Amino acid sequence: MTFTIIITALIAVESRGQVMAFNQAEDAAGILQIRPIMVKEVNRLLVLRGATPIFKNSDRWCPGKSRRMCTIFLMHQRDRYLDKFDKEPTLTQLAVSWNTGCIFKNCCTYEDKINKHLGRAKHVEL
Repeated sequence: MTFTIIITALIAVESRGQVMAFNQAEDAAGILQIRPIMVKEVNRLLVLRGATPIFKNSDRWCPGKSRRMCTIFLMHQRDRYLDKFDKEPTLTQLAVSWNTGCIFKNCCTYEDKINKHLGRAKHVEL
């Protein structure tokens, strides 16, 4: 499974593709506006999968590493949703989970923003 569609929409919403985007109030950095707590969470998810934690806060500025962190997080969220509902989450649900940290939360404002960038792709099955 690829998360390219979702990640592309997230980048558009989070930073408009600006590699050096930084939100000082949230300490959110890079194209996906990753906060230090997300770096910690992704490393925790890697450990749960039997892998070594590999990400540092400085990796938030690297587009490739940011995309990888996002992919790991989205994979985990997708698996949680599948386990609970025995079906795939929508692209919007996955994208919103990046913003809220939870696949089971709704956030109408963020959904509207992400749907604008997902367009027709939001209805595609993963």
